[in-house]
Amino acid sequence: MLLDIPYRGYHKALEQNLRRAAEEEYHTHRNAVDAKVHPGYGNEIVNAALSPDGRGLANYGEVTLRIGDRFIAHRASILRENAYAFYERYSLGRRDAVEEPGWRAVWDDRVRLGGAHLAPALTPATAEADFPGIILSVGSNRDEDKYLEVHIYGGINSSALEGVTLERALTDIENRGEWDLARQKLGRLAIPVQNLTDAQ
Repeated sequence: MLLDIPYRGYHKALEQNLRRAAEEEYHTHRNAVDAKVHPGYGNEIVNAALSPDGRGLANYGEVTLRIGDRFIAHRASILRENAYAFYERYSLGRRDAVEEPGWRAVWDDRVRLGGAHLAPALTPATAEADFPGIILSVGSNRDEDKYLEVHIYGGINSSALEGVTLERALTDIENRGEWDLARQKLGRLAIPVQNLTDAQ
């Protein structure tokens, strides 16, 4: 389903039969990453990307949900990068592996973490208009995406949404039907919807 509210993380969606498990290799890897990065509470985490302009990661799906700060500030933290990349960076699959400190932050310290992580990409000549593409850079595939990952404890419901964006064209007729239904529901909830494919 393109848009399912309340939105749940991978593990909760599996428990409630709202999605199929990923291929075995990816499912097993996800369990290992979540156990190490979120020990004891990985099932409660919804992953998101920190976005300075409301755009999302199209490699993860056609639709971006924009979540208001006030709904997650008390239950969100930031990681310097995608949790899989973080897991591999510090070889956290080893029993004795320990991550380098300083690359996680509570929500209120996200600017400090972002500054520390992105400093090598910034120069005195970096224009303010360049910041969105540095903070969240969409690559040709998920491995090439660069972003700060947000970990939200618990689900997300419609009251947390500040907007929904269709990032890329839907080619599947079933997905187009789901999008039309979702757009109608969002309209009834007075949640702004933007279709970026109109300009493509």
